[in-house]
Amino acid sequence: MDKERKQVLEMVRDGKLTVDEAQKILDAMIEGDERIRSVASPKRSPRFLRIRVKDEDGSKVNLNIPISLAKVMMRFVPSEVMGTLSDQNVDLDAILEAVREGAEGQLIHVKEEDGDEVEISVE
Repeated sequence: MDKERKQVLEMVRDGKLTVDEAQKILDAMIEGDERIRSVASPKRSPRFLRIRVKDEDGSKVNLNIPISLAKVMMRFVPSEVMGTLSDQNVDLDAILEAVREGAEGQLIHVKEEDGDEVEISVE
């Protein structure tokens, strides 16, 4: 980029570009470099949707679903887990949409007085 920057400055010196034109070119070059850096070293995205369900009797379900397969894998979530989530007014479609938009960490944690507990997180 230093070579290209120098060429732009030389064009200003030689009267081939105005200062405003050169500034626009240099800004575009910087923006392009930043875009390349963000693609070259992308932020590590969440890898798993984790669903934990614990019933009052102590039975537990632990699901770790790869984010890339989460939508498809929802069909394989045990019916008792889906029932518990539904009882807690948990909308998995809304959660998956939030994950697609970048949500991370603990998304839902519900603990009822009778001991039922649901936790959904992205890690």
